[in-house]
Amino acid sequence: MLVATEVSLAAYTLSATNCTEGSGAGTDSVWLEASPPASIWTATANTNWLRVIAGGGTSNSDTVVFGFQVNTGPMRTGALTIAGLTLTVRQQGAAVATTLAATDVGTNHVTLHGMVTPNAGATAGFFQYSTNGGWLVSTVITG
Repeated sequence: MLVATEVSLAAYTLSATNCTEGSGAGTDSVWLEASPPASIWTATANTNWLRVIAGGGTSNSDTVVFGFQVNTGPMRTGALTIAGLTLTVRQQGAAVATTLAATDVGTNHVTLHGMVTPNAGATAGFFQYSTNGGWLVSTVITG
């Protein structure tokens, strides 16, 4: 006697596989489609600055809500594993600080020197702006 058994495996699809977030702390979400509903799936973060807030622990389609911490350094990349699929999360780096000072002011010209102090781990850059025949000219001195 032969007994036929039907096994239904879910096919999972994420609404996005990549996202880019701003440098501040916040939350975002992605939709997981489970078709047909089958085994219970989970969602986990692979880095300490990402966390799963809601979603997973079900066999049905669901919204996965995740959070991310403020980024005070350069752009970074992390990932969430959702039902075996990967959502890559890129987070923009912190803003740069710029200082600008007039170093030469004349009747028909002005020269401004400045410094850009980027986020942690990068090199500061120095620049100069000057007028030339009515045009503003930007020159990178070092960087």
